[in-house]
Amino acid sequence: MSRPVEKKAPTQKSIWYTLKKATTKNSEWPDKDEFLDVIYWTRQIMGIVAGILWGLLPLKGLFGLGLFIMLNATVLYAYFTNFQKIDEEEFGGAWELTKEGFVTSLAGFLASTSLRSAAHISRLAPPPPQRALARFVNRTDLQVLSAPHFDKSGRNVPLSSRQP
Repeated sequence: MSRPVEKKAPTQKSIWYTLKKATTKNSEWPDKDEFLDVIYWTRQIMGIVAGILWGLLPLKGLFGLGLFIMLNATVLYAYFTNFQKIDEEEFGGAWELTKEGFVTSLAGFLASTSLRSAAHISRLAPPPPQRALARFVNRTDLQVLSAPHFDKSGRNVPLSSRQP
């Protein structure tokens, strides 16, 4: 006779459960690491999405970087103080939550901005003119690319003694 199989509780919560909690207002977060993971991954997604948008717009330089930093910090601060209404002191204060995953978010932002800008620029840039390339290759000081020169007696003339 077979015994009924007992179902064990999952040791790790599913991504969908965590996502539902993250998008539900005033959720309870008994596991502090779970909430810190939500903050971390939200910041990573924000960094990549903002990087693509900054590359499309194009927002550049210190203004673009400063705008990203302010937007990133403000959105996350508003998320955990107004939307989730958590006690900041349980997580080490507002500063700890604000800086959670910031450096990797900045790296994702810079990488996606660079890649998006490079793809955007290469698509818009005109192809190089063929005549300018041909003139560059045929210049006399770059005759390394040309066939060897022989004098009247059939000997190879070195580059240094060739006449243009």
